[in-house]
Amino acid sequence: IVLSDLLDANGYARGLDALAYGRFDVLVIQLVDETEINPPFEGALRLHDIESAQQRRLTVIRRMLELYRQKVVDYFTQIETFCAKRNIEYLRASTTVPFEDLILRYLRRGFYLQ
Repeated sequence: IVLSDLLDANGYARGLDALAYGRFDVLVIQLVDETEINPPFEGALRLHDIESAQQRRLTVIRRMLELYRQKVVDYFTQIETFCAKRNIEYLRASTTVPFEDLILRYLRRGFYLQ
């Protein structure tokens, strides 16, 4: 089971390929924050990446948000396609869902629990 936001600068493909080609039964649970999918920001901002400690200043306009949202949808589609081609089970989940609920719902959906 891989729990990740799949937002690594080096990508996710090599690691997941290694698991898939190693004949493991792989489940990827992509955890996403709602503000990453639909940012509530507009105007002048200073963004701080907590993983790399990098900061960036930018001005966000409505058109930029529209393009960003489309990129997010495209990225999710890319991950879903990647996993499907390798018979990797894929589940995307919001960080707003309690982890216990997420796991129990998945297990029930897969008929692992009655």
